[in-house]
Amino acid sequence: MFCRLLLFVSFLLGIGRVWYFCKDGFDLRRIGPCSFLTVQTAPMHHEVAQALAQPFFYLGRGRQSFVFESQDHKYVLKLPRLDRYRTKLWMRCLAKNWARASTARKEMRKAFVFNSFQIAAQELREETALLYLHLGKTEHLPKLLLHDRMGRSFFIPLNDQMFVLQRKIPLAFPLLKEHLAQKDARSSQEMVDKFLDLLLIRAKKRIFNRDSNFFANFGYAEGKFYQIDLGSFHKKDQNEKTCFMEGVHQIRSLIAEDDALCQWLDLRAEALCDTL
Repeated sequence: MFCRLLLFVSFLLGIGRVWYFCKDGFDLRRIGPCSFLTVQTAPMHHEVAQALAQPFFYLGRGRQSFVFESQDHKYVLKLPRLDRYRTKLWMRCLAKNWARASTARKEMRKAFVFNSFQIAAQELREETALLYLHLGKTEHLPKLLLHDRMGRSFFIPLNDQMFVLQRKIPLAFPLLKEHLAQKDARSSQEMVDKFLDLLLIRAKKRIFNRDSNFFANFGYAEGKFYQIDLGSFHKKDQNEKTCFMEGVHQIRSLIAEDDALCQWLDLRAEALCDTL
């Protein structure tokens, strides 16, 4: 009898995991409502209203958010994964000391991420292709139609929902990798130079980036670099040159096999660093 019960429970758990992977983990319970009631949300201009008037389709998930793409493929909507900051029920019931420590760590991580969002909105709006940041409750937004990976549809009330709306920017790394593979020195230098322009803007504001994942964090469009991941910004009391060179080392590691480009990068970075 016990073995049959164990097999039945295992079967149910297996079905649950398959369903989880089919949905890519997305669930309305994992995104949650606004909790920053004092945050001032900017007025909604025409482009934002136009973007939010259309349905959005599931695109993928990162560590911080579930991502949806607009029907016209011009915008991305990011819904923060608030479940990452909740302590598990079993831990709260069975291991209260661990639960308190876990909750404290999660609260610090949540504060860091949402502070990063606000840094982007206040100081790097153009450099992050950010159109709208919604952290506090409002009364002027519509309900939005979402389609998940399984084709299911949901209407979510945006007035109560934390979200980030950005223009959709193609990832930079595949294009840079293509230029490097083709030994296209001119195009590679142009891309690296535009990346340095972005670093220079960040450095002058002493904004650092905790996450060095170049592949997922940066986009490139119409001759300009964008930092499309918003959850890793923080400020330090270090000088602008330190901030700038941190980013230079980041991209240098990606082009290390191209000696000529590395030499050009070093000279260009040194010249720009002297302007700080």
